[in-house]
Amino acid sequence: KYLAMLDQLRKELTEPATKINILRVRSLCRDNAGLIANSGLRVRTWTLLLLGYQDNGLEETLGKQNLQKIEIPCEEQQVLDADVLRTRADIADFRSKEWRQVLCDILQNFCLSHDVPYKQGMNEVLAPFIYINQPSSGGSMLTYSLFEAFLFRYLERFFCLDEPYFLFKTFRMFHLLLLYFDPQLALHLCDQDFQPELYSTQWFLTLYARSLPLPHVLRLWDMLIAVDDPSFTFFIGLCLLRRKRDALLLVDAEKIPEIVMQLHFSGEEEIDSILSEAVSVYMNTPRCILRNLRLCCVSNIELTPQPTYNIDNLANKRRIRSNLEERTNAVYEFDRICAIQSARCCFMLSAQELVNSLAPIFTSTSSLVAVEEADSAINKEVDISNQFNLNPQQFVIIDIRSYEDSVVSGGGTIFSAIQI
Repeated sequence: KYLAMLDQLRKELTEPATKINILRVRSLCRDNAGLIANSGLRVRTWTLLLLGYQDNGLEETLGKQNLQKIEIPCEEQQVLDADVLRTRADIADFRSKEWRQVLCDILQNFCLSHDVPYKQGMNEVLAPFIYINQPSSGGSMLTYSLFEAFLFRYLERFFCLDEPYFLFKTFRMFHLLLLYFDPQLALHLCDQDFQPELYSTQWFLTLYARSLPLPHVLRLWDMLIAVDDPSFTFFIGLCLLRRKRDALLLVDAEKIPEIVMQLHFSGEEEIDSILSEAVSVYMNTPRCILRNLRLCCVSNIELTPQPTYNIDNLANKRRIRSNLEERTNAVYEFDRICAIQSARCCFMLSAQELVNSLAPIFTSTSSLVAVEEADSAINKEVDISNQFNLNPQQFVIIDIRSYEDSVVSGGGTIFSAIQI
């Protein structure tokens, strides 16, 4: 059966452009761990799933183009230069002048093009793309495009936006996810004062690229790209941690860090086993939890980006903050406020802060359903806190989700309802 799936994937990837079914390719790769690696068509598959091309010639076109060298230094250029020398120094090719120059050029181009400072960890995320599309074959433009799309798709909050407090929210949400699926383990680690920020930083910042050998990273990313949801990285960490569950519960507190720091994959079979388990857990997780996990990493709630037809617009497709509607901006701003509250371990908003945050959302569209009195009061620009007897210290839960918000259905619309 697995060989049949492998043949089907190869056939899909060699179909004419008009017949390629991206959703079918994604489903095949998601349901069969290791399929991309065994197909021998990783670059083509990643190009299809990350860039969403509908032109068979796009991979070849980008593969023949090289980035133009930029002499202007980016912000934190000295840190960038130092990190380039350290990147995968255990691999001979990464110590070569050619590979280091390509690494530096891509990072510098990205930072200057998107007006962001270089941040440590970008080099580790770029290394796998250089590894699979080696500079000796040319085509640094393809490497750049894949790296750019990947960063905006899975790590936007950490590298592309100046929102460091979302990393603290990520740690908090990982603890809550572990608490949801394994309360005994979560409470035990909490009682021993062993919080996620002590061991999972590199999991979320570099998506395991810094802590694992490159072949293992590529195999993990095959599944991550196939699932196409930034929240999936939480489930890899969850299943990896639960593999050592018995040891973590039985050992003395001082030995817990040693066990966690030794978490690794023994080989390809174990990687595929953990990934299959992670997919199963992920598919059985409530969508409202997935949405909150997703928004820790990116500001875009769209699950499956539409195929991109124009090479020149690849970057623009990933710039989530450009040309946003007023309502979307308001929702993102509310998420930002909640993230700050979470980072401070204080999940409280005053009534007036709540009204001020939600007013643009209600008044910018007529498709949202809300409490009629609140809608009317906001439109008249009056204070509703007294009307509803809201205590200024009261915590208000807001449930914002769509019934279409599912990876299986290919993604949902923005928000269909707001309930207070």
